[in-house]
Amino acid sequence: MGRTKELMYEMDDELDNLPEEAFELWGSRAEIEKYWFSRAGSEEQKIAMYGWFKRNFYYPGTLLLAGARNNHIYAEGGPYSPKSEIASEFGAYTGEDILQQVIRELEEEGVTGWALIPEYVDDGDYDELLDVDVSERAAPKRDLEMRLNNIVEMLQLTGSEAAKTLNIQLAFAATITALESFLWESVSYAVEHDEMAVRRIIKKVPHFNEQKLGLGEIFERHDGIRTLVKSYLQDTVWHKAETAGMLLKISFDIRPPSFARFAEAVIKRHDIVHRSSRTKDGEQVIVTSEEIQILMNHVRDFASELMVKLDERQLEVAMENATARLKAVGEDLSGPQF
Repeated sequence: MGRTKELMYEMDDELDNLPEEAFELWGSRAEIEKYWFSRAGSEEQKIAMYGWFKRNFYYPGTLLLAGARNNHIYAEGGPYSPKSEIASEFGAYTGEDILQQVIRELEEEGVTGWALIPEYVDDGDYDELLDVDVSERAAPKRDLEMRLNNIVEMLQLTGSEAAKTLNIQLAFAATITALESFLWESVSYAVEHDEMAVRRIIKKVPHFNEQKLGLGEIFERHDGIRTLVKSYLQDTVWHKAETAGMLLKISFDIRPPSFARFAEAVIKRHDIVHRSSRTKDGEQVIVTSEEIQILMNHVRDFASELMVKLDERQLEVAMENATARLKAVGEDLSGPQF
């Protein structure tokens, strides 16, 4: 096992105490989702900042023999300090007093020269049983509509008031799940049918473009590159706006529709699924049928806007290819110039 991997296993990872919406892991590195962070309570913010720092930085003394710590070479830049890194990353999103509490806690550990943890990327294991099979570009939109209609039928179920309340909460969460499935299936279709989409993902998604590859691994990786991407898509949390938006932009070479319309709904979905329909303050989550209908309309609008953008981009690519072919024909007809 590489030393970077050992460091990761040795970590007391504070990020495990945060909801899945709070952060994104890129191999050995972590990034806190800033919209979530700006709305989190002070205790969650402190956990996030401390966990972010300890996930991204380490004390070089953990890799060196006693008496040799001054010989550490900061190959990834540095040395780094909690004061500068915490303030730079989170200063715009929280109060100075909270920042200083976390900085003091880290400084009290007695480390004066932190180093950036070397990049390590775990490709994960592709599981064919967990994958999606999308045969045509229109299928994700069609299946989305089917799932939303099923949720509408679900809302017609009768029972006790407690059962109705639970049913409507689950229907709300299922609407976000339907959106996630649409996003995953849309990008999966591109990966399966568009070689350029795969190339863009490998070149531009941090999970892949930050990997260091030895010459001896090039052909082995190349042969399984599409499977690596599909494995990454299986592990993606699709209701995270930053991640989903990035993948849509890169996969289709478009500017995706705004995810801002789902920000409040994603938080409510988290409280329903992970807090048994309670907010972080312990209050009961209230969902109405009208609220679900509004959310469904947002999901449908988003999907329709995305399909329009995909059609427009497809037309642009066709025109670019036609222009390139005409240019090539013109050059052939002109012949060599003497």
